[in-house]
Amino acid sequence: KILNIDIGLNDGVPAKYSAVINYDGNLIGRTYFISDFTTQVHKINDKNFHLLVKTKDNIKGQFSYRNGRRGIVESISKKFENQLKIGDTLFTSFNSQIYTGDIPVAKIVSINNNSVKHELDVAVEILADLNLLRNVFVVDKK
Repeated sequence: KILNIDIGLNDGVPAKYSAVINYDGNLIGRTYFISDFTTQVHKINDKNFHLLVKTKDNIKGQFSYRNGRRGIVESISKKFENQLKIGDTLFTSFNSQIYTGDIPVAKIVSINNNSVKHELDVAVEILADLNLLRNVFVVDKK
């Protein structure tokens, strides 16, 4: 899923991959292809979009898109089950070359302790409404 925006290198968009957020500051994706006058944004609602995320308590996992506004967060150890709550917000992690830390990404909608897995099943809902994008901002990580 690609979003085309009408700014590019000549407008100051960094040549390297950068986060793209909506008016509310929620993540919508990352820059993908940047020309002089336009930029393509790889949106978060693409099955090939993956992102390291964390809670406010620094519990880390990997976000992957599933369908609609839903995604999952993988690789969260069961030892953190009692520290996660439905409604908790997940943010970008500092472990990324693309994203600054603490950009809101999604909120937890369910937490399941599957007895045959070593990790929690955490379902999330993307915070940004990707169907109503009017103004977006490219974040330059310096």
